[in-house]
Amino acid sequence: MKTLPLLAATALAATGCASMYNNDLYQPLSLRLSDNSPATCHLENDMGQWDVPMPKTITVRRSTQPLYYLCTAEDGRTLEGHLFSEPVRRPDNAASVSGNTADVRPEYPQDTVLFMPKKRKSQSQ
Repeated sequence: MKTLPLLAATALAATGCASMYNNDLYQPLSLRLSDNSPATCHLENDMGQWDVPMPKTITVRRSTQPLYYLCTAEDGRTLEGHLFSEPVRRPDNAASVSGNTADVRPEYPQDTVLFMPKKRKSQSQ
């Protein structure tokens, strides 16, 4: 009977650690095109790949490597580039899985506008 509270406390502690760990591995990223045209973007870094309709807020895996993107608008225009991650210090009062509150983690810019080239005027004009 005494082991039941101990098991519940252990399960609760393990769940809490897992959520902190996941928050360190992933980050939200809000993307949109400068002209708000509908498009699909393929995002990729060394930790994963994501295909997303625009505009969209997604969750990506953090990495020290650039996040490459290739966006294709419905009218055929394309945009290619990358976002660099920057080291961000964890706040002094934040919990850490490793117990080190001075951890530094990579983070991409959270709110990003991608500048899509303007539509070309048709040659018949």
